[in-house]
Amino acid sequence: AIRKAATSRQATFTTKFFGRGMDFMCHDDRLLEAGGVHIIHTFFCVDKSEEVQIQGRTARQGKKGSYCMLLCDEDIHKQFG
Repeated sequence: AIRKAATSRQATFTTKFFGRGMDFMCHDDRLLEAGGVHIIHTFFCVDKSEEVQIQGRTARQGKKGSYCMLLCDEDIHKQFG
């Protein structure tokens, strides 16, 4: 588990390999009161289950959290033509 990654006033950047099997433990009341952990997903997933896993990093064990996917035009055109 990554403990410091989910604290208020902290930005944590990881590679896509942290989408599976890694938990962000949020014990910061200030962060939870502000809406919880927010994940910004910046790449296309090969497998839909990988995307679901990454979305699940936001709100663990009933805690608040949010998620968005942010992609560049070039990646969208590569994926969809």
